Amino acid sequence: AYGGFGGGFSTIKFTVDKQYVNFKDGLNSIEFRYNFQAAPTAGYRILNVNILNAQDDKLIADNVFYQDDPTTWEPPLNNATDIAAGETFFKSRDLGIGAKCMDCHTSTGIDFKYFNISNKTITEQVIKSGFTRKEGEQVASYIRSLNMPIVTQARVYNPPYQPGPGTDAKPVYEWAAGAGLEWVLESDEEMLSHIFGSGTRAEIDAVTDIKTDLNLREIPVAVMFPDWLRWIPQTHPMDIWGKDVWENGTSLINSKKIASQAYVELRNTLDNVGVDNLVAQKKLISTVENFANNVMWWVGYENNTGHPWTATIAPVLDQRKPIYSAEYAKTNLATWLSMKLWEVMMEYELEDKAIQERPTAEKYNWPVNEFTMFVIPAHFTGDDRGTSHFAWESPEVGAYWSSVWYEVAITVNSGMREPIGVSPSDWAYNFMHIHRLGERTGIFEPLRQARNLIKCYQQRDQPESRGINKNTWIMRETSPWRAYSDHDGDQRTMEKMNEYQSGLRAKFTSSLYAEFIKKVNKFSLSQWPRSNDLGHNSDWWETLEYANYDPTDKENPGSGKGKLFAPDGTFNAIEAHAFYRLLDGRNGPNRLQQIGVDGEVIRGLAEWADMIWTNPNTDWFTWDK
Repeated sequence: AYGGFGGGFSTIKFTVDKQYVNFKDGLNSIEFRYNFQAAPTAGYRILNVNILNAQDDKLIADNVFYQDDPTTWEPPLNNATDIAAGETFFKSRDLGIGAKCMDCHTSTGIDFKYFNISNKTITEQVIKSGFTRKEGEQVASYIRSLNMPIVTQARVYNPPYQPGPGTDAKPVYEWAAGAGLEWVLESDEEMLSHIFGSGTRAEIDAVTDIKTDLNLREIPVAVMFPDWLRWIPQTHPMDIWGKDVWENGTSLINSKKIASQAYVELRNTLDNVGVDNLVAQKKLISTVENFANNVMWWVGYENNTGHPWTATIAPVLDQRKPIYSAEYAKTNLATWLSMKLWEVMMEYELEDKAIQERPTAEKYNWPVNEFTMFVIPAHFTGDDRGTSHFAWESPEVGAYWSSVWYEVAITVNSGMREPIGVSPSDWAYNFMHIHRLGERTGIFEPLRQARNLIKCYQQRDQPESRGINKNTWIMRETSPWRAYSDHDGDQRTMEKMNEYQSGLRAKFTSSLYAEFIKKVNKFSLSQWPRSNDLGHNSDWWETLEYANYDPTDKENPGSGKGKLFAPDGTFNAIEAHAFYRLLDGRNGPNRLQQIGVDGEVIRGLAEWADMIWTNPNTDWFTWDK
C-alpha cells in the first residue's frame, strides 16, 4: 500500500507463495537478485529468511542465523598510515563534483560508525564512486578507528528515532538509533494499548490532559520512519549549484548568511562560545535555529507561494544548474540541512540540552525552533506541492513521505510549549497528511491522528496571559472540527476507531473537546482577535469572525462544493461555519450527537459559540430542543 519495493518502507517483509517455488528433498539453494538498477545504493541486505511448510511451521531453526557483533569489528587495514589516508580521503578527496564524503555525511564520518555501517558496505560504496578497493578499505579503516561508543541497536536499516517503549530509559546517545524495526507496528490498531491502555474514558482523559506531555518517543506507530540512507542527499547542493555559488554566493536578504557559511558559523559558535555557555546565556536554541533559518532564506523568498521553501522561482534557486529541477534542488538542500543538524546534535551532544535552557522542553528534544525534516518531501518543496508527490514519485509514496517526515520532526521536537507560529511543526499539515495517506492507500490511522491532536493541544497550551496569537492557542490547529473529519467532512480516518473498540471514537472526541472547552473559557472575550475579512486577512491563523457574524446557511467563501469546514486541509476555515456545522440540529441530531459525543460536552461547545458569536439569527442550541 505504501509503494512496495522502493516505496515508503525501506525494509520489507514478504512471503513468496508455493506456486513460485519447487523445493525438493535434500539440498536446495535460494538466490536473490536486486533488479532496481536506478537505486542510489551499492547493495542490499537480506535480514532473515525461512521456509514454511503447509502448517506455517518454520523449517529453518532460528539459531542458524546470528547478528554480527559490531563491537568486534576491526579496521581492515589496521595501521596508522592507512587510517590517516582514509581520513584524508573522507575529508579532502574531491569526488569529481567538488563535494567530499564529509559534505553529504557528517564532518568526521560519525554517522558511518554510529549506524554500524560495515567495512564491506563502506568499501563497496567508495568503489561505486569510482575509486580503488584499497581506498575504500582505507576509508573503512578510518571509520572503524573513530573513538566513540558503539550502540548495537543502531543499524543502517533501523530507522532513526523510530518510537518504542523504553526509549527514555536509555542514554540520550542511543536515542537516534531508534527502537528498531520490531517496534514498527503491524497496524494502527496495535497502538491502542500503548496510548489509551484498555480504552476506558478515565484512561483517555488522563492522556488528553493538556497539562501533561504525551511522550511521542515511547508510543510506537504503524509507519516506518526513514532509514539513514534517506537522510543523505542524493546530490550535494554544491553539485546542484556549483562550487562558486555554494561557497561564495550571496543571500537574498542582507542580514542572512548563505547556506554553507551559516553552517560554518554554527560550528564556529559551538566551538568558540561553547555549548555550556550558550545554554547559560539561553542562546543555544536560537543559535541552532539561526542556521536553519539562514538555509531557508538562502534558497527562496516569501512570495505568492507563501514560504521560502515553497518558492519555485527565486534568485538563488534560479542559479542552479539547468539539469536539476527546482524541486530536486530544494529537497536535496533540505536533506543536507537535516543531516547537518543531526551532525551537530551528535557531535556536540545537544539532544538533552534544550530542557536546560527551556524548562518546558522534553527530556530528549532537539534545541531548534525552525522547520526541519518535514520540508524534505514534496508537499513543501515540490513544484506542484498541492499534489504531495514529486514528479518521480507515485501519489501513494509522496503522501507517505509527506506524512512520515512530519512524524520524525515532531518526535525530535514537538515545540517545547513555545512554538513560533507554525514552527517547529505545522500541525495542520500533519493532520491533513495522515488523512491524505489514508485516502491514497486505504490505510486510515485514527490513533496516530489522535496522538498528534493531543500533542498539538499540549504544545499550544501556554499561559493565558500570553493571549491568543500565532505563537499560542491558534484555531488553525486546535479547532474541534479537526478531531471530527478532514476539511470537507470525510470521516473515514476517525470512524475507523470504532472498529478497534466500540464507542472509542465518542470517548476520545468527548475527552479532547472537554479539554478544548476548559482552555478557551480561560480567555476573556476581549482577548479573542476579530476580523471582518472572513479569515483571509493577514492574521487569519488566530482571528475569529466579528461578533454578529451569522453563519446560518452560508457557504465558506471560495470553498467550493462539499468543503464542509475549510477550503483546504490546512487553513482558512471560517470558525463560525465550522462550529455551526458541527452543532446544527435543525434537521435532527447534529453531527456530534450522531457520533455519540457527550451531551454536556456538546452543550459546552454551544455555550462558548453563543458567547463568541452573538447574532440573534443563529440559534446555537437547536441541537438541544
